[in-house]
Amino acid sequence: MNETSPSVEISPWWGIWFQPRQTFRWLVDTDPKLHFWVLAVFYGLVRVVSWSAQVGIGEIFQPAEVAVFMLVAGPLAGVFGIFVTAGLLQIIGRVFGGQAKGPQLRAVLAWAAVPMNVLSFVGIFPLLMVFGSQAFVSQGSQVAAALIGKGSQTGLGSGLSLWWNILESAGALYYLVVAVIGYSEVQQFGIWKAAGTFFIAVGGLMLLALCLALLSVPV
Repeated sequence: MNETSPSVEISPWWGIWFQPRQTFRWLVDTDPKLHFWVLAVFYGLVRVVSWSAQVGIGEIFQPAEVAVFMLVAGPLAGVFGIFVTAGLLQIIGRVFGGQAKGPQLRAVLAWAAVPMNVLSFVGIFPLLMVFGSQAFVSQGSQVAAALIGKGSQTGLGSGLSLWWNILESAGALYYLVVAVIGYSEVQQFGIWKAAGTFFIAVGGLMLLALCLALLSVPV
């Protein structure tokens, strides 16, 4: 039985933070494709920006090239990642009796990422405002100097880095909780069954990524 009638209006932007199960049910009952492309693009952009700062992509590319890379790779990574993950969740879910369809699973992944993306953006935005393109350079940069205690902005750099890491971690944890709740709702699984099948799928993707990375390493 649906916990929320389609006639009862819910703001998914607010509900996903505090009423995730009701929000996912409302989305399934109304339009699981609601804002999907916007969410997928934003998800990819935030993830690629965060990854670029973590690996120091500015050491390889010029600032303009970094910006182009993020603008191109971000949306592609977001859309591709959600489609692949949703497809794997659908396959594994069917094995355990789940009947959720692709659009419903993609809605879960896209909307579950909203709190994580917001927290990640709030975390990295001050770092970008203070250090600009130098935030994407990990060696010999103003950011690196500040973070390891060799710059005049040591305290500021360390504080911004800590702030970013805390919000990144909190966002990732919140994402897992909300995604499992959403997966449980659309598949009509118990929460532990949903968590088990969800992490089987995520673990499979991580193992595949690790194998591809190892294969790409020259012998």
